[in-house]
This record gives sequence, structure tokens and C-alpha cells, in this order.
Amino acid sequence: MLILVFKSPVVPLVSIATVAVSFIVSLSIVTNLVAHFGFPFSNFTQVFMVVVLFGIGTDYNILLYDEFKDQLSLGVSNSEAMQVARKKAGHTILYSGTSVLIGFAVLGLAQFSIYQSAVGVAIGIAVLIPVLLTLNAFFMVVLGKKIILASKKF
Repeated sequence: MLILVFKSPVVPLVSIATVAVSFIVSLSIVTNLVAHFGFPFSNFTQVFMVVVLFGIGTDYNILLYDEFKDQLSLGVSNSEAMQVARKKAGHTILYSGTSVLIGFAVLGLAQFSIYQSAVGVAIGIAVLIPVLLTLNAFFMVVLGKKIILASKKF
């Protein structure tokens, strides 16, 4: 999806890397909660986490990198473009992510264990949001216009 949107092989790699980091960290947190505190878990917990984190993580990255690309087209520095992109897209990511987080957290109140086990996704989203807003910022500043390789016109 990101290759089609940005016409660049770099953005998808960065996107997958940042979402993968958040998935690995959140899965580690969930499995520790299961082992030590009896946190709800099922065979589908990991599947739910992969589908939701990579799905919304990609959407949020599109928002972030699209704004970053727009800022670069105005001729601002990498750092300034990142700050504006993080501020503008970050609000949307924060509000949207929080609503999804609340939705999955409420599943913990369900009577069926398979629904309760989806609470792990809420932890995944709680990890995903700060990872996207910090790790992506690092890549934006370091790589700058190289992230959007195929876009000759900014």
C-alpha cells in the first residue's frame, strides 16, 4: 500500500520496521502479563495484534509521511518538516489511536474469553502510538528526502 502511495521502497520498509518494533514490544508485555498476572490470552490474541497493529500502523504512517512529504515540498529542513508532520498528523494519530485503544480495552469486560483476549490489542496500541511518533521522527530527520526516493518533485 505504501509503495503505491509514495512510489518509494523506503517508506514501506521504515513503516514495517516501526510497526514491527511496536508489535514485538507489546507482545512481550502481553506475554509477561499473562505469565505473572493471569492476563486474558487465547490462540487469537497474537493474530488480533498483528492484524490491528499492522493495519492501523500503516494508516497512521501514511498520515505522518504524507504530511512530512508536504512539508519537504515547501523547502523546510528535515527537522522542521518532521516537527510539523508530527504535530499535525500526531494529533489525528493520538485521537484515533486512543479511541481504538478504548474500544479494545472495553472488550476485557466481555463474558467470552476470546473477546477478553483481544485486550492485548489495547496494549499493542498503547505501545504503537509512541513508537510511531518517535521512531518515525528519527527516520524522517536522518533520511529526509531520501525516504521519498521516487518523488523527484517536492
